[in-house]
Amino acid sequence: MPDRTELLVSLTNVGDVDASNLVVTLVSGLEIMVISGISTFDRSTSEGGASWQLSWMLAARSSGVHPVTIRVACDQERAELSLSVPVAGIPQVTTTQTSTMTVEKEQATKDVLVVFAQIAFLVMIAFAVFAIVMPIVLSQRRSEVVFRLG
Repeated sequence: MPDRTELLVSLTNVGDVDASNLVVTLVSGLEIMVISGISTFDRSTSEGGASWQLSWMLAARSSGVHPVTIRVACDQERAELSLSVPVAGIPQVTTTQTSTMTVEKEQATKDVLVVFAQIAFLVMIAFAVFAIVMPIVLSQRRSEVVFRLG
């Protein structure tokens, strides 16, 4: 995979004496992550002249060449190997959340218009009663009432 690097190491016991309690550890900086699970391997013995293949799957927070150290220790000896390993960075994933709120203004607007139309109609009827009907009624009553002086 492009965002991972496999570091493969061959460890050879070059002597003719068996190595016992062999421990191999990968030490990395904060930028490197061992994604293959473990960073330390151990073996009870390694015969003289025998080889041992180890591998680590690495990923980095940012692309670049990163320093790592491989430490080997056994009952008889210790050794350390420092390397610079090119590792591609893990792609950064950015998530965004979009919320959409729909407010139905149309219904509220229609309701306001209906109430306004009803009020306007009632005002128009009240105006018609006071402006047209009342004078007619009052004028008919006046004609029936006769005042005599005298």
